[in-house]
Amino acid sequence: MQPAALTALCIVDSRVDLDDDEGGAVTGLFERLIHLRTLVLSNTRLRQLSRAVSGLTRLEVLKLDGNRFDDLPADLDRLTALTTLCLDRQRPRLRVLPPVITKLHQLQVSLPARWSTFTNFTLIKYQSPVCD
Repeated sequence: MQPAALTALCIVDSRVDLDDDEGGAVTGLFERLIHLRTLVLSNTRLRQLSRAVSGLTRLEVLKLDGNRFDDLPADLDRLTALTTLCLDRQRPRLRVLPPVITKLHQLQVSLPARWSTFTNFTLIKYQSPVCD
């Protein structure tokens, strides 16, 4: 199967290095995943999310729980089809979401309960079967 034909990619409980590589292998891989609708990178010890992920404009589900994010790329608003974003169990704690995320009007976010209010999208806790 060619990467372009994939609609879902799940990497769980593995150590992964997807740091930005400025036109290298990681960026090239994400550029070829043009039909990807679901990306699950759970418990992969990621410290940063490749900016190339923001180019996955058909992405509907982005599950990033159990990682080590301090922040997320500022251009996530390019993911206009995104409906589900799972960010719980970050070590250290993810403290801030990029302000542009409020432009994603269909978005539901799974976060710890202490993150109780955001505008322009619905905060959920474990309601999406993809996030469980």
